[in-house]
Amino acid sequence: MEGVEKRKRNKKDEKDGVAKDASNGPLHKKPRHKRSNRRLKSSKRPFVCKQFHIYHDKCAHKVGVDSMLLGGWMSSVLQSMSLSSEIKKILDIGTGSGILALMSAQLYPAAIIDAVEPDLDSYQQARDNFIASKFASRMKIFKTKIQDYKVKEGTFYDVVVSNPPFFLGSTSSLQKSRRTTARHAEEGLPLDDLMRKASLILRPKDPSGVFFVIFPSVVEEKVVQCALKHGMIAHRAIRTRHAVDGKASRTLLAFVHRAASLKTEVKETERDEVLHCICESLSIRQSDGTYSNDFVDLTKEFYAKNLRGTK
Repeated sequence: MEGVEKRKRNKKDEKDGVAKDASNGPLHKKPRHKRSNRRLKSSKRPFVCKQFHIYHDKCAHKVGVDSMLLGGWMSSVLQSMSLSSEIKKILDIGTGSGILALMSAQLYPAAIIDAVEPDLDSYQQARDNFIASKFASRMKIFKTKIQDYKVKEGTFYDVVVSNPPFFLGSTSSLQKSRRTTARHAEEGLPLDDLMRKASLILRPKDPSGVFFVIFPSVVEEKVVQCALKHGMIAHRAIRTRHAVDGKASRTLLAFVHRAASLKTEVKETERDEVLHCICESLSIRQSDGTYSNDFVDLTKEFYAKNLRGTK
């Protein structure tokens, strides 16, 4: 009878979420569902910007610094080229959660924003993010690969932007996951396909449209050479690093059609030896770990929180 009673007590303990060691009594509690739900809810909190918010829990790629940098730098470059008032049609390739498309809609209130996304979960969440924004009437999303995306003959985009969904093998170890698959060049979006399509749909002249893209700095030369193969040259670039004394980790590039005439002239001494254009540098954080003034200034139109002086 004592053995039966002990087994009953053990079953009751397990039901109550207590795991027991045969000799020493309770050791640890099993994770409770309520605790797990709290973690789930926190992952569903939106990324809040000044004029819109983004849900990204279903997306292979979460909103990160790369997209915030690219959107802010895009605005800066277009202003320097005196093109801001001429932006009427923008395409975001591989929109993910829709962050770059929404940033574009905020920056250019007269522009029509199109976005393409092949991943079903990301497509659905980006669509919901668009619908929930005040820019919804100017935004469209298409569930397709950019290779299969069709535009009417004679239709061009003033701006094409992409935080490409692939990694080009710049790290030695990659875990097998949706994120890895999305960032793998052969399974996602090959560089040659991206450059070919961008060159075809970018406004060719009077003035040229601009293609904005971000890549790991270790492959920047390969990216520039591929763009040149498809008739585009780098007009401006910026290399970013996480810390003041760190190596460049990302290169942001603005491409234009090679045959297009530009309003700005660049002296040969000002050209970067690898990228063959003016190239700036930016550190995301200062030596004390706080966000740099350059980073804050570049992204201040989007972040709801004032990042100046914060870590």
